[in-house]
Amino acid sequence: MADEIITNRDVANLPQRFKDMGDGTYAEVMAFTTGSAGSLPSGTNTIGNVGLLAGTNGIGSLTAGSARIGSVDVAWPTTGSIFNTTLAAANTEYPQELGADWKKLEFQAESYADVRFAFATGLVATPTRPYAILKAGDAYTSPDMGVGTSGSIFFATPTSGSVFVSGCVWK
Repeated sequence: MADEIITNRDVANLPQRFKDMGDGTYAEVMAFTTGSAGSLPSGTNTIGNVGLLAGTNGIGSLTAGSARIGSVDVAWPTTGSIFNTTLAAANTEYPQELGADWKKLEFQAESYADVRFAFATGLVATPTRPYAILKAGDAYTSPDMGVGTSGSIFFATPTSGSVFVSGCVWK
């Protein structure tokens, strides 16, 4: 069974077995799974894998006295690998392998040019949504993922002549 993350604002996406027990509120899920609405019973509780997400319902939302976590292992990125990709021709897709288990990505165009990028092939050469545009002079920094992923990023530019993209993949 895949891990499931349940937040107060994501009730609509609860698994069906939780929806069947009532209106599917977070308190009902806690009551169903722990026997106590909103808290775990005292003592040692094994909950398996816990993902910490940045943002509203993540690390920043834990308040004193409401979340007692003994220890949490978070694998923050510690090792960077530099990459350089030359976009030699306009409207041509250039792949950059990011490797396995990357957690953060940063890049910029060293030439003053817009760069289209996507995490799937076939989207940036002849612009086909979804893709993103790194505007000339800007830099891209992904959020800290906390968990690793793998794959490639694909670049293209509408600018004629060589556009040099340099970046760092954090693991």
